[in-house]
Amino acid sequence: MRALDVMMQHAVKVKEDDSFLDVIDKMVHHRVNTLPVVNEGNEILGSISVKDILHWLGRHHVFYNIFYASGVWLDQEPLESKINRLLQHSPIEIANRKTVIVPMEEEAGEVASLLCKKHAGCVLVEGNGVLKGMISSHELIRGLFRKQLYPVE
Repeated sequence: MRALDVMMQHAVKVKEDDSFLDVIDKMVHHRVNTLPVVNEGNEILGSISVKDILHWLGRHHVFYNIFYASGVWLDQEPLESKINRLLQHSPIEIANRKTVIVPMEEEAGEVASLLCKKHAGCVLVEGNGVLKGMISSHELIRGLFRKQLYPVE
């Protein structure tokens, strides 16, 4: 079984110059945790995950100096201010460029290994240099066990 056999072919995606509100809207509306970021030619530039957004919005920890036994709170910015700042960015500015990408012919077992090793929410599938689909862990499990789940297809 190959990536092509288990991927979600109609991947919800955002373009590099879309608004960040488009990212949030698509994540919420389509109930996805990761969106590929593509250019006008549908070439993969990166991805944005819920984890990336939460990292941007989260409070960052105290820096503690053990020599002077003192700490400094590095992040005092209110959440509302962070949200407003985030909405000023384009998807490409926030995108994770270390996205896991596999060719359509990649073996499904290798995709499973990559999802585990890279702690990735999904793997993007490319063919001829452009986005063809994506595989989340749920999509992979559904594809691998399709015959057992739906024996009368």
